[in-house]
Amino acid sequence: MKPTITLALAALLSACGATNTTFTRPYAPEAEDRAEASVPPATAKAAQGGERALVREVVAIESAGKLRVHMAQWPEIVGANLLVELKGVSLPQSPGQCQQEKNLARAAKAYVSERLAAAQRIELTQMTRLDHFALAARIQLDGADLGQALRDEGLAGSGDTGWCP
Repeated sequence: MKPTITLALAALLSACGATNTTFTRPYAPEAEDRAEASVPPATAKAAQGGERALVREVVAIESAGKLRVHMAQWPEIVGANLLVELKGVSLPQSPGQCQQEKNLARAAKAYVSERLAAAQRIELTQMTRLDHFALAARIQLDGADLGQALRDEGLAGSGDTGWCP
């Protein structure tokens, strides 16, 4: 090998030792390079369960107890197309164990659809984080609890409800 190439190769290899090529520690940028994430205070408080969070739009109603929503005043990465499960009620499932449960599930979904369409203000309260960016929450429609309204109509129960005879 020519001496010039050997010296250049040796210089390059010695410079590699000055960088973190072993990956023995996680990358952490210098303090001045880090930008603090700006999460609106409403988002941070709401995610802790102590605040109310306003729904901007209902995107889909998957069942009486599962909605997809766009949240108002939340960053799009966490607030767009968010799955929300209704908290505090037991709902009939479709397909259910029997025809009666299936019919009740269909009626509950229709009831929720009507109530959501008529609501001027939809809020989430008592939120808890579920897997895959979903939330469990109580849903307030113009100040009235949706879960309680479903119970009052006989379309939901508390705890383990036997929907089939």
